[in-house]
Amino acid sequence: MTAESKALRERSAEAVQADVVRLLESERDDAALLEQLEQLSRARRFDWLTWLWGPVLYQRSRVRFGPFIRTHFSRFSIGKRGAMRAVPWEGDAGQRLDAWLTEVDAADDFFLFQQLYHWKHSQGSFRISAWEPRWRTDLLQAFREASTPAQRVLALQKYDLQGTLDENTAVALYQTDPAAAGPFIMKHMAFLWGSEKRLWEKLIAAAHARGDQHLGYQVYRRMVDEKRWRADALKLAETVTDPADLCRELGLRHPEGWRIPPGNTFSVLLEKRGSDVLPYVRQYLRTMFRSWLGFRDGYARLIALAAKHEWWDLWSALVRTCATDAEFNQNVRRLLKLAADSPDIARERLLMLAGVAREWNFGPWGIIQVRQLEDDVAILFHERFPELLRGPFRSSLAVGNFGVLPGFTEKLLAAADEQLIDFLASRLITRTASPWGFGVEQLRAAERLSQYYEGFRDDEARFSARAVRVLSQVPAYSIRQYHQLIRTNRLARLFYARSASGFLADGAGIRNLLESPEIHAQALAFRVLGLEDRTARDLAAENLDLLLPTLLRALHRRTRLLAFRALENAAGTPNRARRIHDRCREALDLPDRKYPKEQLVGLIGRLLRRWPELCLPAERCIATTSPREVA
Repeated sequence: MTAESKALRERSAEAVQADVVRLLESERDDAALLEQLEQLSRARRFDWLTWLWGPVLYQRSRVRFGPFIRTHFSRFSIGKRGAMRAVPWEGDAGQRLDAWLTEVDAADDFFLFQQLYHWKHSQGSFRISAWEPRWRTDLLQAFREASTPAQRVLALQKYDLQGTLDENTAVALYQTDPAAAGPFIMKHMAFLWGSEKRLWEKLIAAAHARGDQHLGYQVYRRMVDEKRWRADALKLAETVTDPADLCRELGLRHPEGWRIPPGNTFSVLLEKRGSDVLPYVRQYLRTMFRSWLGFRDGYARLIALAAKHEWWDLWSALVRTCATDAEFNQNVRRLLKLAADSPDIARERLLMLAGVAREWNFGPWGIIQVRQLEDDVAILFHERFPELLRGPFRSSLAVGNFGVLPGFTEKLLAAADEQLIDFLASRLITRTASPWGFGVEQLRAAERLSQYYEGFRDDEARFSARAVRVLSQVPAYSIRQYHQLIRTNRLARLFYARSASGFLADGAGIRNLLESPEIHAQALAFRVLGLEDRTARDLAAENLDLLLPTLLRALHRRTRLLAFRALENAAGTPNRARRIHDRCREALDLPDRKYPKEQLVGLIGRLLRRWPELCLPAERCIATTSPREVA
């Protein structure tokens, strides 16, 4: 930052205000005024003067100056001690802002209306409750004065602030225009922490009277408390005879979110109606509280009911989703001992315990929980049902972030169970020790497996096949600090940092590496295919269909350069070279600033040097003659 820019940024509020007044009074051309204001807006205190320049610019041209006003709009200023405070809506500033609010309201500019309305009525208070009554009154008045559905929707947009409705206002809005008010009411209704914690009976009755079952039950589910919900559920269990209708009615009234623990109510319903309500209980079983602060939400009562009536689908779902890790392993251990007398029954119930316990989704991201087996349980499991351990229960051997299975690992090594050994290696290969001492035992387990793999390292074909099997099972995004991993994890160092030429012995495995979910395994495949070796060139040509997309994929610079080397090796014939050349030309147009365009141009140049027929007309050499030859 230059000295001039720094001085402009730190100009006092009085100096900035004088410049703003001068510009607004002297400049007649809107374009020139906007340009000078853009320069002046670099001053830190410029936005604090929104009350001064905002109304004038909006009145001059809200179309031209609208984006500038929205960008620099601010109702706050910074005091001498660094405290943020709202500019008072009073005096000269208040008169200007009142006129501006009226103009914005008439123009139906709901964004600026929200900002100005909040500014005026909050009066520097961050507590919404201080101005909520006025907000409800103005909202209802504007909504009733609107004469058309479109104007009523616009009125709701203007008052779409962080306020909470009360029941009377919600009912009045709904009776005025149910279609427009419904979504707005659900957005601004009181929830668990709202000012109104009782059920809105009048709104629910109004919705059901109009046949609006969706809104009526939605309000009920959002606001009902545990006592009222349990009473309604038991009443339904006594009055509704058809099981399908009963489950449907219970589902319509099931509370939203995690506010109410449903386990005890589930128990009462099951005792009263038995298997009739099993579909409903199973559907909402994951809303049960697990074991927060020792609270189990009726787990023991439910699990006893399920075992007594032999509702094994409910029993397995409870054990999988609501039991603690110790209780899960205890039940698995009991079934494995049962396998000595009833193997078929034990197998069936074990399969019901396999899979995901709980799942949380956040947009494109998701988190799942899978129960992990303890060491002795895994050993017994491998003795009784090894095929289940290799199949549906394999994810239960992922050992978590800090767990290890030392006895089970030794048993696998003694039994030479290559499939499970490679799976354990794919999980331990990503572990590093933290500065606080966590993960040391996992590094020891990884070192024990590395000793096993080093025992046949001289057999390149076998070692490469096993290494590919391990690396292709490593989950995506599981390696965060690659250099620290290579430095501390002996198993990772063995597979990722060993001589790349050894992987040429397993040509089919290279394709598995290219298709593996973890990017470091793909980078290893690029490094192998980019070697100066005839076998590497042949393998690169065979996998050209997987190498070509790397030119347009999102890759780190170092990984992309490895892919460039592999692509150059794949260009062994004019046809393949043309395919690579055309895709490289497309990659030149990518807007990624970090893309290594110089190295890409170098790759294109080497292709053109080897196959001149790929040159564009403007790139071909033109033979010239000297003036002496012309004479």
